[in-house]
Amino acid sequence: MRIIVVLFICILFSNCNGKSDELKTFNSLKNTVWIDSLCNEFHFKDSTISKRLLYQENLFLDPIGKLKFNNEIELEFDYGNDDIEKYYLESKLNGKLVFRPLDEYNDNLTLIKADSIKTSDLKLQKLHLKVTPNFYYSGFREITITNDKKITYRKERNEGKLETAIFSDSTFHQIETYLEILKFDEYKDKYEFYISDGADYEFNIITNKYVKIIESTMRPPEGLWNLISFIDFKLQTEQNTTANTVYN
Repeated sequence: MRIIVVLFICILFSNCNGKSDELKTFNSLKNTVWIDSLCNEFHFKDSTISKRLLYQENLFLDPIGKLKFNNEIELEFDYGNDDIEKYYLESKLNGKLVFRPLDEYNDNLTLIKADSIKTSDLKLQKLHLKVTPNFYYSGFREITITNDKKITYRKERNEGKLETAIFSDSTFHQIETYLEILKFDEYKDKYEFYISDGADYEFNIITNKYVKIIESTMRPPEGLWNLISFIDFKLQTEQNTTANTVYN
């Protein structure tokens, strides 16, 4: 009988400790910033979840869901038109939060603390992107970035000329950090998306760690798209950029 009572007390304290850990994790999410493997920032302002791309401080934060806690910590993303995705906290290990999706067809969502990003030892030597539109297309036609921080690019509205600019050390380092987080060396060599409109992408990257060529039909993978959006954002907001125009 005494053994049973001792076991019951141990189980009771074990459950209490488990709940305490979960509640502490829930509270520690409030008013913090985390990022995923696609370089999206998730801002937890009390129980509201907002999102934007990493390093885009001037970009509007888009409220996309709620942080909830019942028996489990839940992320509820509302994309409109009754399209709601739910994720539940699976584990908290080594500064990472892993959420399992309610929809079995979705991948786990892994978040790391934004202020825990360490200086990367990955060095960009050359990045080249070529875009071939199929129908209507708005965006870059070509991007080349070299290790001297120079970017040469061509946009759809100016097909006949290349424009060049010099990124700041900070922006160039942020691009290298993007590449490290996105882990392009682990991407497939080819992606095929079947949509009615879009463009084909050929992405060639050379770093001190790997050389990678990625081809994508009709649209880019989300990670590549986020990198392109970041580069475009920095071209528009870089304060120390010296821009010139080079005509073919």
